[in-house]
Amino acid sequence: LKLIFLVNFTILLIFSLQDLHSQSKKVVIPHLGKITDFDKNTWFDVNRIRMVVTNRGSYCWDLRTGNGGLEYPKGTGKLAMFAAGLWVFACVNDSLRCAIAEYRFDYGPGIMKDGTFVPDNPDFQVYKINRGDGEENPDWVHWKNVGVKFGAPVDDAGNPLIIGDQTLWTVFNDANPLLHSNFAEKIKPLGIEVQLTVFGFKRKEAFDNIVFLQWKIINKGNDYLKDAYIGLWFDPDLGDAFNDLVGCDPEYNLGFCYNADEADGVYVEKDAAVGVDLLKGVVDKNGDILNMTSFGKYVGGCDPRNSIEAYNYSIGKKFNGDDYIDPTTGKVSRYCVNGDPVLRTGWIDRAPTDRRMILGTGPFDMAPGDTQEIIAAIICAEGRRRLDAVSVLRNNDFYAQTLYNMNFEIYNKVPAPELRASSFNESILLYWDNKAELFNSYGYKFEGYNIYQGKDPNSLNEKNWKLIKSFDINNNIKVISDIFFNGVLGIAQEKLVQILENNGIQNYLRINVDYFNNENELINGKPYHYAVEAFAYNEENLPRMIKSEFSVISATPSLNFPGYEFDEYNPIIPVFYSQIDNRIPETDDSVSVKIIDPLKLNGHKYNVIFSSLNVPLIVEGKPILNLWHLIDITDNNRVILSNQWNKKGNENYAITNGFMVKVKGSCFNELKDVEAPWLYSLGESNTIQGRFLNGGADYGSYYFGSSINPEKDYDKLVPVEIRFSEYKKQKAYFYNLNTRKYTSFNNVPFTVWDIKNNVQLNCAVLEDTYKDTYDQKWRTYNNRKQEEPILVFGTRYSEIIDKFYTDIDIMRYPVKADILYFFDWSFHIGVKIPDGSKIKFTLTRIATENDIFSFTANKFKINPQKVKEVFKHKIRAVPNPYYGNSQYENSSSERKIMFTPLPQRCTIKIFNLAGILIKTINKDDKRSFMFWDVKSEYNTPISSGVYIFVVKSKELGQTIGKMAIFMENRF
Repeated sequence: LKLIFLVNFTILLIFSLQDLHSQSKKVVIPHLGKITDFDKNTWFDVNRIRMVVTNRGSYCWDLRTGNGGLEYPKGTGKLAMFAAGLWVFACVNDSLRCAIAEYRFDYGPGIMKDGTFVPDNPDFQVYKINRGDGEENPDWVHWKNVGVKFGAPVDDAGNPLIIGDQTLWTVFNDANPLLHSNFAEKIKPLGIEVQLTVFGFKRKEAFDNIVFLQWKIINKGNDYLKDAYIGLWFDPDLGDAFNDLVGCDPEYNLGFCYNADEADGVYVEKDAAVGVDLLKGVVDKNGDILNMTSFGKYVGGCDPRNSIEAYNYSIGKKFNGDDYIDPTTGKVSRYCVNGDPVLRTGWIDRAPTDRRMILGTGPFDMAPGDTQEIIAAIICAEGRRRLDAVSVLRNNDFYAQTLYNMNFEIYNKVPAPELRASSFNESILLYWDNKAELFNSYGYKFEGYNIYQGKDPNSLNEKNWKLIKSFDINNNIKVISDIFFNGVLGIAQEKLVQILENNGIQNYLRINVDYFNNENELINGKPYHYAVEAFAYNEENLPRMIKSEFSVISATPSLNFPGYEFDEYNPIIPVFYSQIDNRIPETDDSVSVKIIDPLKLNGHKYNVIFSSLNVPLIVEGKPILNLWHLIDITDNNRVILSNQWNKKGNENYAITNGFMVKVKGSCFNELKDVEAPWLYSLGESNTIQGRFLNGGADYGSYYFGSSINPEKDYDKLVPVEIRFSEYKKQKAYFYNLNTRKYTSFNNVPFTVWDIKNNVQLNCAVLEDTYKDTYDQKWRTYNNRKQEEPILVFGTRYSEIIDKFYTDIDIMRYPVKADILYFFDWSFHIGVKIPDGSKIKFTLTRIATENDIFSFTANKFKINPQKVKEVFKHKIRAVPNPYYGNSQYENSSSERKIMFTPLPQRCTIKIFNLAGILIKTINKDDKRSFMFWDVKSEYNTPISSGVYIFVVKSKELGQTIGKMAIFMENRF
C-alpha cells in the first residue's frame, strides 16, 4: 500500500468579528490526499460524551470533516473540545526528538517490528466493543483473533478485555520518518509504539460524564531515550472557540477549560466545563510514579514552530524557554494559572481567547524494550452558570479518581451468584450460592439479591427483565436512593433505586407462576428464563448501590420422572451427633438438614465439622470464633462447603447436592438463660429471663452499662454462681441509687464464684435511700418495698476495700466498672430465696474440632410397579386434540405436540390409520417429556387426521395411544 504523505495541510480559520459575544466556530481541514481505511475515525459514545478516537495519536478531532471531535452532551451538536493528541519528547545522543499529534501527525497506524514500522494494514484499526458484545460484533472477533497479536488486551478466557461499558483499542507508532512533518526540521523517529485503550461507564451519575484513556508506550526502537517527557495536548473549544479560559489544580493533577462569561453562543441554557485529570503519570528512573509535573498554555496562532518550542510548552515553560512567574507570589511556577476561579483566589486566567493547554509528566528514561503507562480522564460537566460548571467538574473529577483508585472495578466487583435450577410439575426451583454475601469493598457491603424473569435469556436490555422477588438483610434499611444528574435542570437529584423488604437473605426461590402472563400457572414443557443479581450498598458513597452481573438460566417445568417417589411433606433429614472425646462437655450448637431439591440427592454420607479461630472473624459487627465445614464422606472426604460462618438458623445457607445444612448456635461463648432451679418449686420456669424494670438477670452492660462489652470482650466472660447462704457470706460494695455514691462495705447472705476457675468474685448492691427499707443490708426475703439489684464484678474477691470501687460513680459512669452480670430480685415480691439456692450464669459452648454431626442424604425411592403402571396407562399427547397451535409454541410458524411423562430412554413412533410410519423420535435424556414438530420424516407438515403413537422402552415394553390433529388450510 502506498504511504500517505501529510505535506499538504491547509488550516482554515473562520471568524465572525461582528459581535464579541457571538458564536465563533473554528474548522481545520486536513488535506490528506485521501483518507484511507487505515486512518480510522471511530467514536466513543457509550455515555454523555461522544468523542473521536483515531489510530494516528489524535483524539477529539474529526479527521473526516475537520470539525471538533468531542460532543457534549451527546446528541446536542455542542462541542467541548476541538482536538487533542499525544506529545512525546526525548534526547537521543544529546539530540532532541519528538512525536507530535497536533494538526499533523507524526504517528502512523499499527505496530513496530524489528525496530521499524509495519506498512499499513486494514487490521490496524480502532476496535470498538460494548459490554455484552460477542461474535455478532466484527470488532469483537477481530480483536480476539487479530488485535491480540498486536497487543490488544484480553481476559483470562482469551476474549477482548472490556473495561467499563465500552472499550476502544488501537495501536500506532512514530517509526516512519516520512510522517514526521509537524516541523520543518528533519526529526528522526523516537521508535515508540503506543497502544491506546479508551473506555467509559454508562451510568446515570458523574461517571456518565467521563471518558478514560490509557496509553501504553513501548520503546521498540534501538535508541536509549533519555530525559523524556510526555505532554497531553488539548485544543479545548468550549462552545464558542474564542471565549475560553484555562486553569489547573496541581493537587488533583487536573487541567480544565471554562467560559469567560455567561454569554457563550453554544452553551446557552446551561454552561459547561471540560477538564483532564492525569490519573497516572510516568515512572521515573527511581521507580516513583510522577503526577502532572507541569501545566502549560498558549494562544491559537502561537503554536510551536519547532520541537524546542513544543518541548518548552510541555515542561511548563514559555515557548522560548523562559519560566512562568506566578503574578500572585512572584515565584517561578511550572503550573500556569493554578488559582481557583470559583473562589477567585491565586493565579487565574483573565484573557479569554482560543486556548491550548498541555499537561506534562516527566522526566524519565526508556531503554529499548522499556514500557511506560499513563492514564488520564477527560471530564465534562454542566452547570447553571460557568463557575457552577467548574464546581461540578471538580465533583466529577472526584469520581474519576475514585474509579482509578478502585482499578475501575466498581461496577463488576460484586461476585455474580452461581444460579441453578430444578424442574418440577408446573414449578421451577431456583437456587444460588452465597459467595456474594462476604462482599465488603471500599465501603460497599452485601445487601441482598434481586430475582428476575426474562423474555429472552440472551438479552440484557432492562425492558426484557421483570423483577419478581428480592431478598435483603433485615437491618431496617427501607429504601436505597442514588444521586442522578438531571440533564434538564442541570442539577443533581435523588432517585429511588431499590425498595428493601427486610425479609432476610434466602438463597432459593420456588416459582409457580408466569409473571409475564398475568401470574398464571407455569406450563409443563415450556421454557422459562430467570436471572439473579447480588447488590451491595454504601450509604456514604456514590453510587450508593452497585450490582453484580446477571446470572441467567433457563428451565422447563415438567412432571416428575415416572415412578420416582419422594415425600414433599417430610423435607428434614435426620442428623446424628457424636464427639471425638466424650469427656468434653457437649456443644450447644445444633445442625439440621432441609431437603430443597430431592432430585439432586445422591445417597452420600456427610459430616459437619468445626474449626476454632484464634483471631475472630467479624461479621455484621459480631465476632465469629468457629467456622463449620461440610464433608462428603462417601466421596473420599471431599470438602463441599468450607469456612461457613452462618449460625442463625435462618434460610441464608448454601444449597448443595439438593439439601441445605443449617448450623444454629452462638457465634461466641455468650450468656444463656440464667439458671435458678429453686424457682421451679414456685411453679415457674427454672430460668430467669433478662428482664429489667421488673427484675431479671443478664449482662451488666445491658443494665446500667459496663466496661465489659460481651461482643468485644467475650474472653472476659466466665460462668458465675451466686450461692445464697445465711452462714457463708462475703462483703459487698453498697451504692446509693439516689446519690450514686459508695456508702459502705457490708456482709451479704451470698457468695459469688467464677466456677470455671474456682475463683470468688467481688460484687455490689444498689440501694434506694428514699425507701424505708434502706439499711445497707441485702435480704433473701423480698418485701414489696425492696429493690436492691446485685452487680457481679470481674475481679477476684478481697475483704480489703478496693479504692477503685469506692471512688467510682457507679450510676453515672457504669461503663468504667467491670460489671459482668446483674441480678434483680424485684420480680418476686414476698418470696424468700431458700438457703443453699444458687443462681447460675452459664455460657454457651460453641462447637470445636471435638464435635461432629453426621447425616445421609438418601436418594428418593423408585417404585418399579408404579413405573410400569405409569408407562402403560399415563403417557399421553398434549394437547389432544391439536387444533393447529399449542401453548408450547413461541411463534405462529412453530408447531409442537408434547408426549409426557416418558422414561429416560425410549422411542416414539407415529403412524397414520393406514399403518404408515410418519415419524420416529428417539429419546435419551432425563427430561420426562419430548416434543414433536408435527412434521413427517421428510420434514413436511402432516395433514389433519387421527394418528397412532407407539412408545417403546427396552426396560418397560410398549404402550400405545392415539391423537387427533386438525391443521389449518393453506391457500
